[in-house]
Amino acid sequence: MENIYNLSMTQITELREEAQTKGQELVKRYQELENAEKQIQAEKKQIEKQVDVINGEIGAYNKLEPPVEDAPNEAPNPEE
Repeated sequence: MENIYNLSMTQITELREEAQTKGQELVKRYQELENAEKQIQAEKKQIEKQVDVINGEIGAYNKLEPPVEDAPNEAPNPEE
């Protein structure tokens, strides 16, 4: 990096503008990520609610008619 005391006013202005532009881009990207994070959290909550409703339905069905236990899978008898 050049010695800061050897820079002209024009160079300083250009460097300042470049730094400000980079800073603004970073802030914009940060805000985009924050918005995406909020959207993801909202969608996760929505999915959790839907799963709770489905689990409630399954629980109600199980009270009406308990689920039948499936027999474990066995290899077929080759002699049959």
